[in-house]
Amino acid sequence: MDYDLLKTRFISSSFIIIIFLIFFIYLRDLINLLFICIYLLTFYEVYKNFTRKKIIFFLYIYLILSFLCLQLYIYLYINIYELLFVFLIIANFDTFSYLIGASFGYRKIFKKISPNKSYLGLFGGVFFTIIIVFYINYLFKLLEYDRIIYLIFFYIFLSFCGDVLESLFKRISLIKNSSNFIPGHGGIFDRFDSFIFCTYGLFAYNVIYQ
Repeated sequence: MDYDLLKTRFISSSFIIIIFLIFFIYLRDLINLLFICIYLLTFYEVYKNFTRKKIIFFLYIYLILSFLCLQLYIYLYINIYELLFVFLIIANFDTFSYLIGASFGYRKIFKKISPNKSYLGLFGGVFFTIIIVFYINYLFKLLEYDRIIYLIFFYIFLSFCGDVLESLFKRISLIKNSSNFIPGHGGIFDRFDSFIFCTYGLFAYNVIYQ
């Protein structure tokens, strides 16, 4: 494991978490402004760094639909605790998948598309995400327990798909990162690829069950 990279990722991740907590706790009415900034920066990264025209067109459609799903969710269904719950799942799954996969993951899932993803990293990420999210939900009562396990697996699946899909876009465009905007992570798209895909599920889930 590259401990210098891990240290850099930890510092930048902590900074991102602090920003989001400030918006979730103190600036709830402005949280959509934060999301708009994230999408604008992601669009800029695609325009600047992705090279294949067909991929760029598909990426724009993918991002526009994701942004529309998020906006519809915010204006029709928003539940700040549900949104926080989704971020908790994504952050924990990404963190523990990376830590366990980088330390012990030798059998790769998608060698050509996303060579850093391993089976052990995936299972470890799922395991620790379930434990930590259940404990946080126990402390703060974010959501009802009758649907929490389903939602954990649902958003883990979407998070994983979003990560792999962005890796595929990068491999086709022959780039390693969407940019170098966030130290240790790459770009905004690299950091929020899972959330961008999760917006589809977030909106669809509320359409079906509200």
